[in-house]
Amino acid sequence: ADVTTAIDSRYDSHSTSLSSKLDNTAKWVNYSNPTLKYKLYYPKQWVGNRTFENRTDYLQTYERFLSTKVNLKLTVTKTFNIPQNAQHAIFGKNTFDFYTDQDNLKSAVAKYNNLYYNIDLSQNSYFATPLEFKGFFFQLLKKIEFLN
Repeated sequence: ADVTTAIDSRYDSHSTSLSSKLDNTAKWVNYSNPTLKYKLYYPKQWVGNRTFENRTDYLQTYERFLSTKVNLKLTVTKTFNIPQNAQHAIFGKNTFDFYTDQDNLKSAVAKYNNLYYNIDLSQNSYFATPLEFKGFFFQLLKKIEFLN
C-alpha cells in the first residue's frame, strides 16, 4: 500500500505540472523579426515551431508549442478590432489590451509601428492552476520587445 500511495502521489496532476520544469525568464530564448520589428521570448522547452507569412489577413504568424499541451502564437496584422471589454494594461515597457482571460486561453494585443501584434497563449493541463497560467502570460508579455 505504501508503494502504491507513493506512486499515485508522484503522478498526481495536482502535485506537479509540466510548467514546473520551465527555466526562469532570464534563460528564455528568442525569435526576432527585424522586418516586423519585434522580438519574442519563450521557454526553450517549447521546441515545436511554425511560421506563416504574407497571407491575405495577416503579415505573419509565429508559433512555439510543446505537443498539444501549450501553444504560443503571435500574429502581426495591419488592422485589428480591439474588443470593447478589453483591459488596457502595461506590462514592462509595453502597453497591451488584454481581451481573453479563460482557464485555457489568454489573449492580448499591442499596437506599435502602425501594426497590431496579437498574442495568444493556450494550454491543455500544462499549468497547475489558472492563476499560474495567468501569471505566466503576464511574464511573457513583459518579455516581448518592440523594435524601432
